[in-house]
Amino acid sequence: MIRIAARINLPHLIDEVPTYYLRGHQVDAGKFSFLITNTYIAIIFCFLALIALVILAFFLLGCLKVAMLQLRQKKAAIAAHLASIGPDGKPYPPSGRGLCDNCSKVVEKVYFIPSGRRLCKRCYKVHCKLTPA
Repeated sequence: MIRIAARINLPHLIDEVPTYYLRGHQVDAGKFSFLITNTYIAIIFCFLALIALVILAFFLLGCLKVAMLQLRQKKAAIAAHLASIGPDGKPYPPSGRGLCDNCSKVVEKVYFIPSGRRLCKRCYKVHCKLTPA
């Protein structure tokens, strides 16, 4: 005959609540799962906050780059405007590359004055001082 194994009595295992030890203190399973769940939630919240801070940092960096670009463009426009005004306060005449009629030098920028002469920048400044306004 085959003997049937004794029935395992499980009720005593179900009635006992497993206990955990956290830093030397006894914590029951309900409190322990509550602590673990809250710890996971806190970790996820910190991770999402870190991602939000990185996105915010990139956004602010982009805003700073745009502001710096606009400032450089304004400065360049002011410099170009000031470069187009002569020492007498009037705009420079049309210019181009060529030979100065006064000093006979080949220069990058020769001003074509209304009298038909071509003057380099140095000669043009002297010409403006001599010409009455």
